[in-house]
Amino acid sequence: MPKPPRNRSSRKPSPGKAASSPARPGKGAAKSPVGRGRSQDLSDSSATRPSSARLSSARPKGSRPQGGRSVTGPKAPDPSTVFKDRDGAAHVFPDSALKRLAAALLSERGKRWRYRAFGFPLFTQSGREQEWHFDFYVYDANEALIRLIAVVPRETPQLWDRLGLFKRQYPMYSYEIWTSERLAELYKPRNQLGF
Repeated sequence: MPKPPRNRSSRKPSPGKAASSPARPGKGAAKSPVGRGRSQDLSDSSATRPSSARLSSARPKGSRPQGGRSVTGPKAPDPSTVFKDRDGAAHVFPDSALKRLAAALLSERGKRWRYRAFGFPLFTQSGREQEWHFDFYVYDANEALIRLIAVVPRETPQLWDRLGLFKRQYPMYSYEIWTSERLAELYKPRNQLGF
């Protein structure tokens, strides 16, 4: 026995296709299908040109997307600002806004610091020796070295390789990496340095 033909008018349209494919002639009669599920009005003279909305939404070549990560932190001191370390030596950091921010933060919080006081010899796995300096050496009231601070724009694999060597060879020292994000966090109200 043959199956009776299905009545297409009794089918419920799917939610996504209900508006794009009308069941009755009338409004949709002057439209022709273009691509998948899209239609254009054939009586419109601009049907062959791309819409201006699509052109305006394209971002210019070389521009960054709006959703990118941007850090708005504290304003760096003037490049000619002079900072005094624990020995009274004057330091100016005209080339590095991050170092100016770090020196200002340490000075504001009353920390006793030196800039690149001495280097640490690091021995690589191949046996070669490299000397590595941290940027700021922080001391307590008893003149004991309590913290080493490296100020870098961003963390890199090379930096972590050196830190790994340093940690294995000098486990008695505490260190911190201050990036722009970390400095922005430290400058927030009521944040403590932790040393």
